[in-house]
Amino acid sequence: MNIFMRFILAAILLVSGSMILLNMTNIIDYGKTTYFILVLTCCTIFLAVFF
Repeated sequence: MNIFMRFILAAILLVSGSMILLNMTNIIDYGKTTYFILVLTCCTIFLAVFF
């Protein structure tokens, strides 16, 4: 699996995760939402690098 495919997969994971978080924004306040997005971004980067 080359680096380009990893970044495509990471982008897909990040977008889908962001969509879920945006749907949850009605319930969760902005502070927690931005925190979850940061954690999700870090996890996506680790997935892209190590897999």
